[in-house]
Amino acid sequence: MLKFLQRHFLTGLLAITPLAITGWILWRFYLLISGTMRPWLKRIPAVSEAYPEFVLTLMGLVGFVLAIILVGMFTRNLIGVAFFRLVERMVTRIPVVKSVFTAVKQIAEVLL
Repeated sequence: MLKFLQRHFLTGLLAITPLAITGWILWRFYLLISGTMRPWLKRIPAVSEAYPEFVLTLMGLVGFVLAIILVGMFTRNLIGVAFFRLVERMVTRIPVVKSVFTAVKQIAEVLL
């Protein structure tokens, strides 16, 4: 019974870890974009006084989506492809990061 639980626990952990890491990275990226945009949006009197706080969060979300679209456009470009290959080669030289990056990349390739 213990072997059964251990095997399924490890399988579940291996299935969830890349997704959780990808979600965490996206969440941190959202916080970065939102945190960068919020002070600029608060400086605009019409936005900061007329709209509630959740609208600023929504604007941060829109900025996040636009940033991802821009990255997607950049990676489809020849210069972007070369840049991301260079970054990938640099990341795969770091021992622990290599295994996480490879797993997340394989999952992303399967999903896309």
